[in-house]
Amino acid sequence: MPNVAKFSRVLMALHDLGLLKDDACKEPVTLFIRKATEQRHWHTTAHFRSKAAAAFIRRENPATAAAYQRLCVSKLRHEHVVPNAAVYRLICEEPNITLDFIEGTLRRYGVRATITREEDATLPRHRMPDGFFQAGHALYRSPLARYTAAGLADSLEALTGPSWFSHEV
Repeated sequence: MPNVAKFSRVLMALHDLGLLKDDACKEPVTLFIRKATEQRHWHTTAHFRSKAAAAFIRRENPATAAAYQRLCVSKLRHEHVVPNAAVYRLICEEPNITLDFIEGTLRRYGVRATITREEDATLPRHRMPDGFFQAGHALYRSPLARYTAAGLADSLEALTGPSWFSHEV
């Protein structure tokens, strides 16, 4: 996540100016949150991909990283595992906002996944399950709470290298 440090400083500056929690700033702040965690080729660098998406990609066998990206964009879904609005809420609800807290929150919750369209349809839209914000709940602050609630958590593989693309895909 090469942009996390830069965008964390921007969010901290907004906080210091008293603008981070301003309703008029919510939309651009959530865009900063999104941009902080994305890279140029989102699918090849997504933190997770589902086993079904991986099987589809292997069947199609894209020859280049660009072909991998095009295939995923046209046939699969790139998904923010924790919706940006939920990350924004976590930041805003913190009573002692610091630069380290913002950066840690973006790194922990700014994860992305490549999944099938069918899997995407089973996820709660743009929100976390209620338990995510309830201390003591099994889903409390779990980045995979939406996937767990939808029965998809066990279908995810974690990225172990710099990219999902290789010639052996």
